[in-house]
Amino acid sequence: MSTPQPRHGRDLVRGRLARGVNLSHWYGQVYMAPGYVPEHFDTYMTDADLDLVARMGFDHVRFPLALERLADGSALVEPMVARVEREIGHLHERGLTVVVDLHPENEYKDALAHDDVAVERFVGAWRALAERLAVLDPGLTVLELLNEPGLGDTARWGDVLRTTHAAVREAAPEHAVLVSGDDYSQVPRLLALPELDDPNLVHNLHLYDPVALTHQGAGWSPDWLQDTKGLTYPLDPANVAALREAAQHPAARDALDEYLAEGWDLDRYRELLAPAVAWAAERGTQLTCNEFGVYREFVPRDARLRWLHDVRTVLEENGIGWTIWDYAGDFGVVTGGPGARRPDTEVLTALGLARSDA
Repeated sequence: MSTPQPRHGRDLVRGRLARGVNLSHWYGQVYMAPGYVPEHFDTYMTDADLDLVARMGFDHVRFPLALERLADGSALVEPMVARVEREIGHLHERGLTVVVDLHPENEYKDALAHDDVAVERFVGAWRALAERLAVLDPGLTVLELLNEPGLGDTARWGDVLRTTHAAVREAAPEHAVLVSGDDYSQVPRLLALPELDDPNLVHNLHLYDPVALTHQGAGWSPDWLQDTKGLTYPLDPANVAALREAAQHPAARDALDEYLAEGWDLDRYRELLAPAVAWAAERGTQLTCNEFGVYREFVPRDARLRWLHDVRTVLEENGIGWTIWDYAGDFGVVTGGPGARRPDTEVLTALGLARSDA
């Protein structure tokens, strides 16, 4: 006998989107030749991995999908869509709610900023995908319209959002829809989103503040982040002073000065999220934070664990569902390769999850 699932956006966060993990680098962030690459899809996440996700205590997963592989213009690429449907079914079988996250590269999002034809293709692709996904259990399937909108134009993103939401809602009237603000889902742009008449809506933010800490040493990020390697959390003025003295990049020195001035700690994160919490209460909507995490290669271990604990704590204090970035990537909650991955039990403890060595 199935358990009735909450359908209202506010209830859904409490009931099925409380604690989750991003399944990155599986069907999104796949940096290889375009097209259909079944070997990667078959091997990156195995049945053992899906079982482990469920055992670790997560109630949902965010499933990033490279839109460029999923649709050709507004037309769906059938082998990819059929495979995605099967994977969602495998996740549902394990009791996991799935946030279907359209996660294109920046070039795709840049086109939305200035090309009306690109917007038409985007809306058409979503309409077609929503029609396919409408048959899936709406208590276990959430539709996220766009990862980290980066149009650089709040008003235009509001217009694109309204049009896309209307198309998706028409095709999938029962499914919760998840939306984010422009400027990569940061809090200030969340507060500028247009109000949509839809009780089954979830609003979303991402939290990597400050990047001097969370992205220190990341090779794909600005060069100055090489100079913040070793930055600790919570704030230690002596640590900041030593890094600042050694820093070569002016931007790194500025970022370290800001880190010192902001005084990053548990209370600073409470302050950061307070405007979003008040905004959501005023609108009668529920919030998720479906990306937060620390690039693990260079950050001191204790700092990473303390940061995850504090951010997770503040999110939960405010009834904000969370989805850590990510499962097995550079921010991962597991170690090892496909089919042989193991939980990082200290990370699970920081996230308030049951320990598992299976």
